Amino acid sequence: MDKVEDVSIIQTDANTMNKPRWISEAIGDSYKEWKKGYFYFLEAPTGTGKTSFVLKNLLEWIIKEQNPGSFPYHITYLVNRKILKQQIDEELRDIAVSIAPMSGHEWINQYITVLSYQTIEDGYFNGCPWWLNPQTTNYIIADEAHYFLNDAMFNTNTQLSFNWIYEQCEHSVILFMSATLEDFKKSFVDAVMNYHGINPYGVSLNGVKHSAELHTVPVEKRIIDLPSADRDIKKLKVRCFDDVEDIPALIKLGKASEKWLVFIDNSSVCEKLQKTLVDSNISAVFLDAEYKRYPDKYEAVSSIAKENMFKNTVLIATSVLDNGVTLIDKRIKNIILVADDRITFLQMLGRKRVEDNEELQLFLPIPKLKDYSGRLNAYKQDLERVFDIPDTMIYGKNLADLVKSDRFTYDRKFLFPFFARLVMRIEDAESISKEIINCIGPSELHDDCLVNQIAQIIQSRAPQFELCYLVNCFTRAKLINDIKFYDAEIEKFKATKDEYSFVKTKLEWLGFDSLQSEQIILESKASEIEGFHDGVQKSIKTDLLDKTFSTEEKKQYSDEYEKVYRGLLKFCMLEDRVSKTEYKQLDAKLFKNDRGMSPETFNRLMEIFELPYYMERESLSLFTCKHIDQ
Repeated sequence: MDKVEDVSIIQTDANTMNKPRWISEAIGDSYKEWKKGYFYFLEAPTGTGKTSFVLKNLLEWIIKEQNPGSFPYHITYLVNRKILKQQIDEELRDIAVSIAPMSGHEWINQYITVLSYQTIEDGYFNGCPWWLNPQTTNYIIADEAHYFLNDAMFNTNTQLSFNWIYEQCEHSVILFMSATLEDFKKSFVDAVMNYHGINPYGVSLNGVKHSAELHTVPVEKRIIDLPSADRDIKKLKVRCFDDVEDIPALIKLGKASEKWLVFIDNSSVCEKLQKTLVDSNISAVFLDAEYKRYPDKYEAVSSIAKENMFKNTVLIATSVLDNGVTLIDKRIKNIILVADDRITFLQMLGRKRVEDNEELQLFLPIPKLKDYSGRLNAYKQDLERVFDIPDTMIYGKNLADLVKSDRFTYDRKFLFPFFARLVMRIEDAESISKEIINCIGPSELHDDCLVNQIAQIIQSRAPQFELCYLVNCFTRAKLINDIKFYDAEIEKFKATKDEYSFVKTKLEWLGFDSLQSEQIILESKASEIEGFHDGVQKSIKTDLLDKTFSTEEKKQYSDEYEKVYRGLLKFCMLEDRVSKTEYKQLDAKLFKNDRGMSPETFNRLMEIFELPYYMERESLSLFTCKHIDQ
C-alpha cells in the first residue's frame, strides 16, 4: 500500500496578524487608569499571557505603589478549579522569592489572595468569612470567567459567586478574563438584571447597597473591552476518526516516545478507556474531581501544578482539567477531544501550550446523528422542568412540603439555596433554624453548620430571613444555548445530508475554512486506511509472528484487533480486492466464535491485505504464525 503523505494544516487568521503577541504589550500601562465600578473584559487565546499580566504587571505595580504604613491594595484572584489554584500558588511563591529572596514567600499574601469560586459560594453558608467583606479587595480578577455559564449545568451556585463579584463593583476594579468570553458576555447584563430582581434596590446578600451615583451609569456603559493579543501561528495536524471506541487503537498505534492528552465529556467513558489502556500495559491516569482520594491521580495533579507536565503516557480528563491549567511538556504530541460544547472544546485544546514551530496532532471523533438527537431531547426535557418551577420565594412554613415532593428531588440540580434579606420577619431565629435543619438537613447548608450557627447568621444579617429557591439564571441561559446549538446542527445535517456535518462545525471553531475542512476529512480517510493496514501488520509482528499461541490467546488477539481487521477488510471490498459476497462471508466468520480467527480465515485475509504472513496449526489447540518466506 502506498504511504499517505502527512499534510500539516497551518491555521492563520488575517484579522490577528497585527495584534501583539502578549497581553502585556496589548494593554500597556492603561491598567493604571482602570476605574472602580467598571467591568473590564479580556478575551485572548491561551498562551498569550493573561495570567502573567496579572501576576507580574498588575501585582508588581501594586507592590511598588504602596506607601509605607498604609493599608495595601489587594488583588482577589478567583479561579474555577482547585488544580489551577495550586498552579497559581506555585507561581506566586516563585514570584515572591524572586522579588525578596531573603523574605520567604508568605509576605506576598498581603497583596494577593487566590480563591476558588466555590469557596466564595460556600461562604454564603458558613457565616460569610472575611473574604466576603467588600472592603478587603481593590481588584477582583475573575479568571476563566466562562465558568459562571459553563458550570451552571452541574453547579447551580455559580450565580452566587457572580453576585458577590457584582456587589464589589462599588469598591473594586473587576476584570473578567478567558479565552472564551463571548457567551458569558451575552449573559452578563441579564445576570445583573436578575440580581436586582432578586435583591430589590440593590440590597445584597452582604447587606451592601450600591450608591445612587454608581447607578446613574447603566451597567451596559460600564463594560469595557480590553485590547487582545494572539499567537501568530497555530500549527495543527487534524485527523478525524470514526468512533470513541477507536481511541485505544489510535493510542496503541502511536509512537512509544509520545504522550497523549485525552479529554472526554463523559466520566464513565473515561474510566472504561483508562482500564482498557492499563490492561494493554499502557500507563494511563484518569483525573476527575475526586483526585485527592487516589495516590496516582494526586501525584499526576501535583506534577502538573509544580512542573506543568505529567509522567504517564496518557492523561485522561473531564472538566477537572478543561481550562486554566498549563501543560508545557514537549512529549505531548497528541490530543483527543470529545466534546460538543464550543467553549469546553477550545478550553480543552488550550491546555497544551504549543511553542513556535511545534506541531501538534489533534484527533476528533465524528459525531453521529443519534448522539446529537439524544442530547437535544434531554436538554429540552430539562428546560421544560426549569421553566415550570415558579420564581417565587418559599418560606420556612411550606419548605417541608417542597422537600417531600418528588419534583424537588428530581429538579434540585437546577436550584440553588442562599440567604437573602427582606420580605419576612422572623421573631424566633433559633426555632426557625431548627425547622430548616429538620426539613433539609445541615449538609444542604454546610457540613459544619449547626443550629446555633444558623441562628447567629440570621440574627447578624437581619431580623428578616428567608430561604430562597430560585433557578440559576446561568443554568437557563446555558440550557437555551445548548438547545439552539443541537437544533441548528441537526437541521444542517438533515439539509446537507453530509455525514461529516457535525465535525465540520468543530473544524470551524478551530478557524479552518470549508476547503481546509474537506481536505482534513479526505486525509483522515486515507490516514484511517493506512492506520488499519499498519495496525494489522504491527499486531502480527508484536503478538503472533514466530510465536506459539493457544486457542485462548488467539481469541484474545482476535478480540483486541477486531476493529482494525474489519476496517481494512471493508476498505479492500470498496477497492474491489474482494467481492461483496466474500466480504460478507469473511466478516461473518471474523470473531464470531469463542476461538477467534481460524488459520484458514487468517490466511485468506493475508492474501486480500497483501501481507506476507500465514498461520498454521501445531496441534489441536496450539498455533503458530510465520513469515511467508520461512
